[in-house]
Amino acid sequence: PVGQLVYRNSDSEVIAISFAKSLAPNDTEMREVIRDDIGLVTWQGLQASYVLTGPSSDAYLDTLAAKVARII
Repeated sequence: PVGQLVYRNSDSEVIAISFAKSLAPNDTEMREVIRDDIGLVTWQGLQASYVLTGPSSDAYLDTLAAKVARII
């Protein structure tokens, strides 16, 4: 199973949180990758893998990903 939540921030930029069920070991270390104009932050939770995507110009993607990880 896969899910995705898509939001638009105050600058009308799209930010998405995608997640997929996973039985991989819990690895909470976040990894940030920039591809062209898209920034991706990935991490592994207890039962799912997560990816937060948004504009690479957004310097706060890692902060937002950390907030999401704490909530879910």
